[in-house]
Amino acid sequence: MPLCLCPTEMSFGEVEAALAEVHHIASSKRTAFQARLKNFLRIGIPTYAASGRGRRGQYGAFELATMALAVELSQLGLAPAHATRLLDFHWPTVCAAFLRATGNSPYDTRGKRRELIYEGDFVRSFLLFDPAALWPLMEEARMEGADDIAAAFELLELADVEDLHRLTSGSQFRGALINVSALVTRLSLLFPEENNFRWGFFEELRSAASDRLQTFWDRQNETNARESTDGIDQKA
Repeated sequence: MPLCLCPTEMSFGEVEAALAEVHHIASSKRTAFQARLKNFLRIGIPTYAASGRGRRGQYGAFELATMALAVELSQLGLAPAHATRLLDFHWPTVCAAFLRATGNSPYDTRGKRRELIYEGDFVRSFLLFDPAALWPLMEEARMEGADDIAAAFELLELADVEDLHRLTSGSQFRGALINVSALVTRLSLLFPEENNFRWGFFEELRSAASDRLQTFWDRQNETNARESTDGIDQKA
């Protein structure tokens, strides 16, 4: 059932209510669920910033989707710190997954619902990764930079099972799959179609994912350029 939400202005309480709806959290367990979400914020889930004492936190479509993905990782058995580490290390892939999931939204540029001929009309966005729940016991955990666990965190269209076969036939024989397209579509149903809020969710998420992906690569290029200059100066 749609909630009275605006895709650009949500409080923490509204984000929690939305995610509780999506994940079928029992009303008697809402306090525990709120504590879990706040733990994500405390650890430092990407894209979230503290609102400050006495200020009402404002979250948009991108923050809602990121937190929903973190909850999906929890559903797969990952501890909050582990899930946050995955999202942080594979941030460009996460942004790209959201971008692909919204690139073929069921709404046109005027916010009108498109007519679907069949479900396959739209590109599907999946994330396939190794949960590596035993990573503290693995050899990589003794290495510097062990946060690169689940290096096979890949964005797939999953056209056929060959992708699954390829990614689970090396040194890792397992994989966890999240259907990002389905998750994003389910989140969009939280918003009423009135005032184009549902279409606005897709547009807000697409725009934010694109901006954050561009910002990431701009910073990466600046870092690479700085390191290159430093290397030349040291040789001189």
